[in-house]
Amino acid sequence: MYANLPLVHTPLRLIAWLFIFFSGTALAVPEIEHWTTSKGGRVYYVKTEGLPLVDVRMVFDAGSARDGSLFGLASLTSGMLDSGALDWDADAIAQRLERVGAVLGTGASRDSAYLSLRSLSHPDKLKEALETLKNVVTHPTFAVKDFERERNRVLMAIKQQGEDPGEIAEISFMSTLYGDHPYAHPSEGIRETVEKLTPMAKQLIQTAYGKGPDRSYIGGCSNGGRHAMVAASRLGDQYDGYLVGAPGYRLPYAALAQIWGAQKWAA
Repeated sequence: MYANLPLVHTPLRLIAWLFIFFSGTALAVPEIEHWTTSKGGRVYYVKTEGLPLVDVRMVFDAGSARDGSLFGLASLTSGMLDSGALDWDADAIAQRLERVGAVLGTGASRDSAYLSLRSLSHPDKLKEALETLKNVVTHPTFAVKDFERERNRVLMAIKQQGEDPGEIAEISFMSTLYGDHPYAHPSEGIRETVEKLTPMAKQLIQTAYGKGPDRSYIGGCSNGGRHAMVAASRLGDQYDGYLVGAPGYRLPYAALAQIWGAQKWAA
């Protein structure tokens, strides 16, 4: 009976020793400075020694819970922020960031939307990275072609969710749990509401510029080609043309076939 006690209580003894050890050890908790800007923005700052990097994260009360009846609006807006600003297109923004070694990210959850920036702390490089971030936030262009591309990407993602049992289960669970609460719908939105955004965007263009877009196109290759074909069959009234290259079919099987071919070649 006594011989079994050390085996039974070994985990408990280990926990006790760890508790004794850490209770006498000062845990390294970073010092967080906090202040409020003249415009009311709350700032939290943590200084880290030894790393020549600056991480910035801007968080807005603009998550999918604020979508109203247009489910997916926050996610779509977030996805477009780095597609254009001032006279820069997406390539120009990417080049500005690349030449100073910076990384820009955007995203939206149910509770918030955010932009993140990681840059070297060298003054010249940090200045250009922050300037890019500032203009992306304050002067986004939301060009029609970028809107259409992002909208189609979201629609295809929603379609793929409908083919994933795990995604279907999560959407059903959240809907059952939250009912009519804004948390009930997925952050990406649903097809019916995202589809409404193209006519709305065209109407906004009409109001702002006195005329609507001349043409609307969608294109893609491989899996993107499959997406374009789906758009052609389901959203035919939304576009003037489709550019479909090598549409993928049963891509998981194609991936397995590639592995099989590689194994045969190696043998």
